[in-house]
Amino acid sequence: MATKAGVGMSRHHNPNVAGREAAEQALKEAGVGKPDFVFMFGSIGYDQHSLLQAVREVTRGAPLTGCSAAGTINGDDADESNFSIVVTVISSDELHWTNGIATGLEDDPRAVGKRVAQDLLPHLSDDTIGLFVFPDGLTENFDHFIAGLEGNLPSERFLPLWGGGAGNNFNAEAPTFQYCDDEVISGGVAYALLSGEA
Repeated sequence: MATKAGVGMSRHHNPNVAGREAAEQALKEAGVGKPDFVFMFGSIGYDQHSLLQAVREVTRGAPLTGCSAAGTINGDDADESNFSIVVTVISSDELHWTNGIATGLEDDPRAVGKRVAQDLLPHLSDDTIGLFVFPDGLTENFDHFIAGLEGNLPSERFLPLWGGGAGNNFNAEAPTFQYCDDEVISGGVAYALLSGEA
């Protein structure tokens, strides 16, 4: 088997229905029953815990990472409403993932970066491809997180970073959310290390 991927989207206002719809579409598009990894991005109008639980049930507990969003994009289809979710599922015998989550980004972003680096060190290898990061998009000192991360990773090899800040419709008074497996947190960072052949 090579790598298979699928994307699903829902705009249903009920988080249980929306999570199921998006995840089922993604699985159908990928042609798999259980993925190896899941990315999830949900608008801020949903109860985030219910939305995540619905996706986790349909994807049968596959490792998951992602964050809340001010809008979602699925190819040519974009939605900036309060009720939109996009789920991407990936199944591969060539790629593997290590995901995690860390809190405290607002209080001490450099220390959080260091902690993430220390968690990743045992998983870095010659076949490491890059790191997806989804931090609280309202954090003022994200550069300090990157400094703490990069300053505590091996310097002999460049580690590409991809991702974006968790959104909440640009409301500075409201939290953003980060997801990792069954966890939903605010004020932190979710991440996923990609390794394998690509």
